[in-house]
Formats: sequence, C-alpha cells, structure tokens
Amino acid sequence: MRFLTLLIVCTFLAGCQTDSSTPSGRPEVTIRNLKPDQVKSQLINAMINDGGRLKSDSPYLVTFERPWGNAVGAALVGTLISTDASSAVERLSFSIADTGAGTRIVADRYLVKVGSFGREDASPANNGLGLEPLQQVLDRLAAQIKT
Repeated sequence: MRFLTLLIVCTFLAGCQTDSSTPSGRPEVTIRNLKPDQVKSQLINAMINDGGRLKSDSPYLVTFERPWGNAVGAALVGTLISTDASSAVERLSFSIADTGAGTRIVADRYLVKVGSFGREDASPANNGLGLEPLQQVLDRLAAQIKT
C-alpha cells in the first residue's frame, strides 16, 4: 500500500512543473490595448463561466477555486494524498499588471487539500492529475477576454 501511495505522489509531483519559456517562469499572457480594470472584469466573468468560484479579489490579484478535476476526483485526490484531507480543490491565482501597452496576467495553480477541520494545505501544481496545462487555461481565457 505504501508503494502505491508513493507512486501516486511521485506521478503527481512530476506534473508540477512550470512553463519556464515565459519571463516570469510561470504561465502568462499579455493582452494588448486593454487596461487591467477592463481585463479583470472579463477574467472574473470567464472564470465564473468556467466553473470557478471567486475566492478573493484585489486590484491586481484575483483568486478562484473549483473542484479538482470533478467532484469524485477531488474527493479521491484528497483522500489519497493525505489521511486528513476530505477533498481537494484547484486554486487559480491571477496576478494582473499594467504594462503600458496592455495588461499582463501571470497565473499560479495550487492543489489545496481541505482537511476535515477546515485546515488547508496548498501545494503548487501547474499540470496536476486530470487537469489541462495551466498555460492552456490562460490562453483560452485570454482568447475569451479578447473577443
């Protein structure tokens, strides 16, 4: 049983790499000719349409949560990774910056295990189990924002 748990954790960690081909080393996109306040409202709408729940909102950072993969997957990942976790959520944080010529959005994804007593354990996760790569999520959102 320990070997199986170790194998699952190693497989998960192998997918936790970032896209180092961007200046920040993390998934990002720049949307030209739009100011951060224009982009932010469209980003919030696009993420809500994509199943996200707004967790926090500040002028230059927006954070969303949604079930990890699906409800069954979230419960499975939560119980496999930790004996105390009752479920797992995907937390997406978007840093928003004005570049002068447009708006730059840099994304971070975390696997958040929610314990039975409300305790959270967050781990960076770009390409987690059953999830599309974060750069693809960001590119898709940028295309929705531009249109």
